[in-house]
Amino acid sequence: GFSEAEARARIPDPQDPATFARSKLNWGLRGQEPHCWLWGYYQTLLALRREHPVLGPAAKRRLEAREVDDWTLLLHRRGPQRAGAFVVLQFGPEHHTARQRIPPGPWRRLVDSAEGRFGGLGAKSPAFIPLRRTGWIEIDMAAYGAVVYLREPQGLRRGQPSGREPHGTRGRGGRAPAFPTSVEATPPPGGRP
Repeated sequence: GFSEAEARARIPDPQDPATFARSKLNWGLRGQEPHCWLWGYYQTLLALRREHPVLGPAAKRRLEAREVDDWTLLLHRRGPQRAGAFVVLQFGPEHHTARQRIPPGPWRRLVDSAEGRFGGLGAKSPAFIPLRRTGWIEIDMAAYGAVVYLREPQGLRRGQPSGREPHGTRGRGGRAPAFPTSVEATPPPGGRP
């Protein structure tokens, strides 16, 4: 940790002008590979957040997080009119297939960090998950990958803005969590426990 003298010695002095010079962003690199891939990825995520209210800051009240396995975290956000989003984050250094239960869909993939436009080898996650009820799915994840899925609000056409959450929608209103938090007794598709 930082309590060790050797570790503290490696921390750059924030008051040193040389530290400042090394820390400045070189904006000219954002058009060159691999920098443009990360720039494009962040721009895509920011645009999705603006376009889909369930991904925006107002949905923080409706966020649930669950550890799927040693390397995988699942985030789920609920919005008005059954809108929803889930994000799978893979923190492992190798390709991994994450098995998890998700609420009914249909779910549409918005972005996968493994896409070629972000410097990846191509998304292997399903583009569409047509679940009619809560069920098991498997998602192939790249090393240190992330994938974002969206369930459109009911009654809205794709691309139509759903608006902000109405005032006074905090809490669950006595309902059970929308996202399954326990493993059901029946095995997932494919028969593997």
